[in-house]
Amino acid sequence: MKHRWIYFLPAAFFASYLLVSHGVPLLPVILGCALGAFLIWRAMPHKPPPSGKPAA
Repeated sequence: MKHRWIYFLPAAFFASYLLVSHGVPLLPVILGCALGAFLIWRAMPHKPPPSGKPAA
């Protein structure tokens, strides 16, 4: 899932630049990037923390 971040960061930066340069307010652009990052993070598999108990 690391590859999604590699593409997301430049795309978010480029899209943000284009939107802000064409008059879109900065707050909705930032919130949209944050929402996109959250959705990618949520889709990533998260491993539970290791416990001291042996697996049964």
